[in-house]
Amino acid sequence: MRGLLSHGGFIGWGDCLVLGVPVAGGRGLVSRARVVVVGAAAFGLLTGVAVWAVAEPACDGHLRLTVAASPDIAPAVRESGRRWQRQQPRIGGRCVKLRVRAADPARVAAVAGQKLGGDLDVAGAHVSPSADPDLPDAWLPDSSSWLARLRGIDRAAIPAFAPPIAMSPVVLALPEPAARAGGWPAEQIGWDYVLAGARPKSSLSVATLEPRRSAVGLSSLLLTGMLATSAAKTAGQDPETAVLGAYRALAAERVATVGELVGILPRSDRPEELRRRVGAALLSEHSIREYDASRPAVPLAAVYPEPAAPPLDYPYAIMARVSTGEARAAARFQSWLLAEPSRRLFTRHGFRAPDGSGGPDFPTGNGITAEPLPPPREVTPEAVREALRRWTKASAP
Repeated sequence: MRGLLSHGGFIGWGDCLVLGVPVAGGRGLVSRARVVVVGAAAFGLLTGVAVWAVAEPACDGHLRLTVAASPDIAPAVRESGRRWQRQQPRIGGRCVKLRVRAADPARVAAVAGQKLGGDLDVAGAHVSPSADPDLPDAWLPDSSSWLARLRGIDRAAIPAFAPPIAMSPVVLALPEPAARAGGWPAEQIGWDYVLAGARPKSSLSVATLEPRRSAVGLSSLLLTGMLATSAAKTAGQDPETAVLGAYRALAAERVATVGELVGILPRSDRPEELRRRVGAALLSEHSIREYDASRPAVPLAAVYPEPAAPPLDYPYAIMARVSTGEARAAARFQSWLLAEPSRRLFTRHGFRAPDGSGGPDFPTGNGITAEPLPPPREVTPEAVREALRRWTKASAP
């Protein structure tokens, strides 16, 4: 056959090859081909048309890869996954078919805990294993704290290496009128604002997500415990008593889900409405952005006091006991999610890079900026267990 070759900047005729790609199993040339027709003109005259046939290897079957992602980041993971699928990933000749499903981390953790022979306390988010018999091949919860809690049941079942895919800090969310009354944005509002609401008989209502079923709630708990301990030591008081008192105050305003919390936010900026509704909450930066994007009557202001609360870090964990092929496919998708194009996609969806940087496409507004954040302090599994132990004691009826 004849094809098109470049000669000194002009298009002329040359040899054209039809590429037959043998597939695994020795089936010879593939019948399916992608055909591209190219026309060439010289001095205004049509000189010829050449056809290039580039064969695509057929699939030696399919390999299904299931990824369960936290509902907030699942849309971005799906979009990245669609781009990955267009690359036609293969493992051992088999074409990978990716399925990304949104899954509440508490429910996945509950099922995993039961399958591992334990009973993870997720405050009512328990699910019978028969209702969801298959755990995902890879799990992308919103926080590494879920993995740490499951390792407490079976250390070998949860991989030690689960790199963060994205990050969203846990920050102080205030109704914008209340934030402005406190001097924001010209003046920084500190954590003493939250501690004021975490004292008995306080008039400030601070909503808290149930920390046993919410990573944001657990972050709030860890931060409140640290602040209460520091304040008690400064005042010469007993830290345990101070922490339990702060936790009891938080427990009085706890809600199960972000949806429930949204339901108790102010609906207008009338003073009586602001007093009657929740006055503050700790939420992820991404949740605040999503809420304000819905154009509520009273938007939330994002405030970043120091020290920072433990952030959501979105680890990607390849589950133990999956087949070799599924593990290889999950690792391939993990590498794709960690690559720069996926990082930029997550940024456009309102998630920071794992190092806390925002980037030029990061959506900002109402206190949210693209300024890089300092690296978070490490939270140990022991600190998580102790905080949850105290919470269970403080929140008991």
